[in-house]
Amino acid sequence: MKRIIYIFALILSSLFTIGIDDTQAQVKEEFKRGYMNIDKDCSVFINLTNANIDPKYKKYVTGLSDVQRLNKKEYLLKPLKNREKQIRVVADKGYLCPLERELNEPVSTKCWIIKNLDKNEETITVSLFCHSTNQLIGKITYDLIPIYEFKPRIVYVDTNGNECEYEGGEHLSKLPIDWGKPMKTIVKYGEQTFVPLVHTELTLVFKGDEAVPQSTVVKGDKITGAFISELKALSIGYSRYISNIKIRGNDGIVRTLPPVEMKK
Repeated sequence: MKRIIYIFALILSSLFTIGIDDTQAQVKEEFKRGYMNIDKDCSVFINLTNANIDPKYKKYVTGLSDVQRLNKKEYLLKPLKNREKQIRVVADKGYLCPLERELNEPVSTKCWIIKNLDKNEETITVSLFCHSTNQLIGKITYDLIPIYEFKPRIVYVDTNGNECEYEGGEHLSKLPIDWGKPMKTIVKYGEQTFVPLVHTELTLVFKGDEAVPQSTVVKGDKITGAFISELKALSIGYSRYISNIKIRGNDGIVRTLPPVEMKK
């Protein structure tokens, strides 16, 4: 996840560099493109090095700071190099937080993530204020461009007979799965659903006391009964995987997607 975050941060940093007006603190509102991930968080990455910031404050905005959450849309920066230059970072919508936040540790405040956006949002603005005077010292506005990722999921039937989708990560032992019902693999891309061309079930076969990984290639979306039985019999804390999921997108390109971990 961190690798993906850093890639997005680097992309944003390289694409959206603008000039700074050195003669005044009041800043122009510059429109840029922000790439909004359409996923369960519906998030966008913001790089404050691209904001038009009063030069007297810029090094404090983009350096190391202690941070304090004021509410879901606001953070207070307390720069390590000058505690008097406290700065308020305010998002006009969503849930704002530093890109990397270690509890009780100073953080680099160049890059931020804003979550819980409406997928139909068209713009987002982050404003910077001198906390003591409430003076506007910077602003950045992004035009939001939605990005849909191909996301593999497992469809199972619960004990009430409802079809449910499993994205991985959650413990299967905590889900009301009806183990007697079929399962299948699907891929979501926005509102679209793709049926895999092929997927691979990774299981373990015991040879004596040694557990040997075994892969079974399955055409289409159906998960085999043998794999479902193995999932049901798994001990708590152990995992099996659906991997090598291949789909053909609307553009005709065949893609191999990341595996889904199915953890008991």
